[in-house]
Amino acid sequence: MNRTPRSLPTLIGFFVLGLPLVARAQDASAVAPSTVGTASATRTRSLSETEAVALALAQNPSFKSSKLQYDRAVARVRVEEGAFPWELQADGGLTHNESPTVNADRDVSTSRTDTMEAGLQLDKSFATGTALSLRVQGDRYQSHRPMSTIGGGEAGYADSSGYDMAARASVMQPLLRGRGREVGLASLRNARIQRTQAAKARDAAASSLVQNVLTAYWEAWYAKRSLELEREALDLAETQRRAAEARRDAGALAPVDVLSFETREAELLESVVAAEATLRQRYLSLWQLVGGATAPTTLTGDPPEHVAVASQDTIVAALETSSPELVELAERVRLAEAQAAIAGEQYRAQLNVESYAEARGVSEDSLPPAIGQVARMAALSAHLGLVYRTPLSGRRKANAQAEADLGVSIARSDLEAARQRLLTSTLTVVSNTRAAEARYEAAKKTAGVSRRLFDAEQQRFAAGTSTPLQVQEAEDSLRQAQQRVVRAQVDLAVAGIELQHATGELLERYVTANDHG
Repeated sequence: MNRTPRSLPTLIGFFVLGLPLVARAQDASAVAPSTVGTASATRTRSLSETEAVALALAQNPSFKSSKLQYDRAVARVRVEEGAFPWELQADGGLTHNESPTVNADRDVSTSRTDTMEAGLQLDKSFATGTALSLRVQGDRYQSHRPMSTIGGGEAGYADSSGYDMAARASVMQPLLRGRGREVGLASLRNARIQRTQAAKARDAAASSLVQNVLTAYWEAWYAKRSLELEREALDLAETQRRAAEARRDAGALAPVDVLSFETREAELLESVVAAEATLRQRYLSLWQLVGGATAPTTLTGDPPEHVAVASQDTIVAALETSSPELVELAERVRLAEAQAAIAGEQYRAQLNVESYAEARGVSEDSLPPAIGQVARMAALSAHLGLVYRTPLSGRRKANAQAEADLGVSIARSDLEAARQRLLTSTLTVVSNTRAAEARYEAAKKTAGVSRRLFDAEQQRFAAGTSTPLQVQEAEDSLRQAQQRVVRAQVDLAVAGIELQHATGELLERYVTANDHG
């Protein structure tokens, strides 16, 4: 049988397409991630799923924000724990005072007083609402006062100076508004609840990040495995085309049959190019999640071939106690309840007991005698009284309480809605996980049958009892069956990851063990 030469365009086309094929065949696992544009993208490195999670927890900007929110909540608690410090006040001043008076002759005289004062004061508030104040104050004065005249004598002025010393202790205790530790420590309780809530939000963000990283990791693994299958099919098509050409040259095969193999090789080359683009996209998604600081070209390990699924009762219990989302929402309920407990407190009637005791001393020559009088309590004053203040309408208090109660109801409704949604979605994931495992086992069986059928078809073609189309159909069936196997394996892994995220297992396995801080 004579050999029919190819057309010139066909030869040129296969020459051009063959160059990248040879380069790619040198390393079937390498993908050139030049689109990333980083130095690390040009280096080959391996990355396990555990390493990917660790990188994401350390570098992902969104998760860093969640950790900073927790740190901020911790700082807020420290602020509230120091909410009742002793406060020191030091004050001083100079006062010049002039006062006009009309004497008996109807003349206006002006008296002048210059005073220099200094004081120290300690204030302390307590969680019970009690306010304590201790103050020591000393004054030095000089006065220039007009003297009264009798019988029309000439008016004169008298000068005097002296020292004044006082020590006062004051106590104020609320009996209504602001009374008790429940009110006084409300801000600290809220800050602690918000700290716990921030910790749970951080954990929820960490678990969600781990879920996304593992999902992206196994999707990249699937893209890499799919590319390998496409390349294997392309290599096989090239081998088949060469064998067909040899048989054509020997006169054992029609030229049109060789064209069928050439067309198949060109189609598979297109599939390889598309699979390479998909793999680059999957890598980019993974790099984004881990913080963009790594360029993995080799993913180590394989997805699990079996996922353990607990009983429904066990899963429901795990959702209540370990689901990051439900635990965070439960803390929101606690915060709303704590805020409702003191809602409207600032609009209540106010009744305060106020008291003070004060010792005073004076001296004309120097300050020490005045201090001695204060120490001996030679002149002692005391006061005890009540101050009552109330709004004339209770509308604001009632509205504030109603608003807080609505906040509690909303938080509880959000928790219950999330509980029902997660229960439904988790049970759906359980069903999907079991279906994925069954589909994976079935796909493996189908792939085994397809392999035997392809091998048999190749033997038939070699014996001249089969056509190239039948061989190609058997090879395509085998390749699709192998693709379904890896797809089902990844689907099984992703379903298991979603189930572990819902029940908090991801947090315990990947985050708590690594102490994300």
